[in-house]
Amino acid sequence: MSFSSRDIDAVDGIWTGIYRADNVREKVWVKFEARNHVELYNGEVNESNKINGTYELQGDTLLKFSYQTVDGKQFSMQGQINKRKNYVDGIWKAGDKVSGSFYLKKERLQEMFIQP
Repeated sequence: MSFSSRDIDAVDGIWTGIYRADNVREKVWVKFEARNHVELYNGEVNESNKINGTYELQGDTLLKFSYQTVDGKQFSMQGQINKRKNYVDGIWKAGDKVSGSFYLKKERLQEMFIQP
């Protein structure tokens, strides 16, 4: 099965949500960009919380993304995305071990660039 750029473009944008592990809940902010690049922010959105990674859309419903923290820990998230491409939920893993669940919803934000 092949993917059209339209499917991938539908995923691109800013998503917010929560990930859980045991009794802990954390806010997460994710930016899916062109060329399968993802920026993930745990908690507040600032450079010290920024983690870069990659993502892929498999078929039209499975979204996977992975990243590595500055201390070298590998994480991945995978979930089912709805047909409108504006909500995803699934599991996250630390290495190969399932560590919790997450959900993300696509925000209706538009990036604006200001030129001096």
